[in-house]
Amino acid sequence: MDPRESFPSERLRAPSEHGQALIRPSVTAVETSLAQYHQQLSGQDQQSWLGKPWSEIVATARRDLWTEAIKHSSEYLDTSVFKKTDATRIVLLGHQPELFHAGVWFKNFLAAALSERLSAVTINLLIDNATLKSPAIKVPAGNPADPQIQTVAYDQTTDPLPFEARDVLDHDLFASFAGRVKTATSGWLDDPLVAALWPLVIEGQRATGNLGLSLARGRHLLEQQWGIHNLDVPLSAVCNGESFSWFLACILSQLPRFWEIHNTSLAEYRQAYRLRSKSHPVPTLGKDGDWFEAPFWIWSTTDPQRLPLFVRRQAGQIELTNQQQLTCRLSMPGEEDGQTLVEQLVAQQEQGICIRPRALTTTMYARVVLSDLFVHGIGGGRYDQLTDVIVQRFFGFAPPDFLTATATLQLPIDLPVCQQESLADLDRQLREIKFSPELYLSESTGAPVEANSELAQLISEKQSLIADVQSDQSPTAAWHQRLAQINQQLQPFTTKSREQLTKQRETLQAATEQRSLLSSREFSFCLFPQKTLCPLLLALSGKGL
Repeated sequence: MDPRESFPSERLRAPSEHGQALIRPSVTAVETSLAQYHQQLSGQDQQSWLGKPWSEIVATARRDLWTEAIKHSSEYLDTSVFKKTDATRIVLLGHQPELFHAGVWFKNFLAAALSERLSAVTINLLIDNATLKSPAIKVPAGNPADPQIQTVAYDQTTDPLPFEARDVLDHDLFASFAGRVKTATSGWLDDPLVAALWPLVIEGQRATGNLGLSLARGRHLLEQQWGIHNLDVPLSAVCNGESFSWFLACILSQLPRFWEIHNTSLAEYRQAYRLRSKSHPVPTLGKDGDWFEAPFWIWSTTDPQRLPLFVRRQAGQIELTNQQQLTCRLSMPGEEDGQTLVEQLVAQQEQGICIRPRALTTTMYARVVLSDLFVHGIGGGRYDQLTDVIVQRFFGFAPPDFLTATATLQLPIDLPVCQQESLADLDRQLREIKFSPELYLSESTGAPVEANSELAQLISEKQSLIADVQSDQSPTAAWHQRLAQINQQLQPFTTKSREQLTKQRETLQAATEQRSLLSSREFSFCLFPQKTLCPLLLALSGKGL
């Protein structure tokens, strides 16, 4: 089969203009696919994994997800609004608990609107198995005459750790973040949202000490103030307990088969999209002798360095390792006794062993087990096309469709006016000066060409050379050489025109670069003014319906 037949041909891209949103597929199409998926679920009632009905695995996991989401969110906000909520339909989304750009935040607003339309509840997964790469954001600084991009840190930089294990290190730096952002951006921004956000974040830091939870708590409280009634829950909380361990056991018990399906499907995906990178959209799972790399991370609470999980079956046991100091041995029960394996995995959790899904298996678990609809950003939407194929081949059924959404929002900054057409026109004129300098002689010399006998003679000779070619004489090497010599001899007489055009181009290029810097969609949501950001996100999410 042609690999391209398994993967959609459309490559999604973020909108290029401010105030635009991407939502694929349409909400109407989502409603249709949800109805079809619920019909399909009845067929899954007959499936059994490790001796347990698949429908029971799913139902228990969803109840546990709801319980954990209520438990976590209740720590800092009133969840009484959810008491009458029917959690039989779940819209799920997720992102690292960081100061992401406003287009990522749009997903939370859209998911809330979707849940209202679909009579569902929205739960936002805090992807705290991801690592924090840099505790800082980029902000516009300087002034309109000399715009700059400055990095403002909210904590010390340290070795990358999973968010769930990353506490705030420098309390003074953390506490002063909002003030330093306001100072750095004073020439550009009025009333950035960070002023309202950061006191809420500080409260979270005092309560938990955890960096990611503090940032997420502040953002979540703002959503509640604006009428966005979603629940938050850390992925780490979802992964602790039996429900996730059943999903983990399903894959570990058949890891060689999963490994083969994963890598074959990944190779087909790369071929279909002509990707040469061995790390996109996800890395190939490795193999070391009889050790198979599993699509999970492993670390311990005493040494929270995230490393790939390797697994092998030997002498009736399943061995787990990070290929360094950490090794676990579990007895391998019969094919119909998954409960024994799950209990051993839970026991490892209780001893401080953390096994977490990687990107692809995070959304696989979220879609196949936890939710009716998963809302992705563009990056996740791309790799989950691969997830669809793997799920179909490994589990034997199609997962529910996912929705891809993002928005482009630019900071309210007066941008330099510049047009790419003008830049291209200046490039054309500078090229003409090189190859047709006679067109610019009058501007540079300030006198008619005829007044300079040397110029007149060179131009006359060039015209004769061109006329020879136009009269069907094939140009020779000598002809090309002489034409180039004449153009070179004319260059000193074009200095003024060339300098003027070069200066115009430099000015326009600088304005273009400034515009590119200041119009980036990657600026953190906390830099936007609250009075315009919230209404815009609400309006865009409403249009999506």
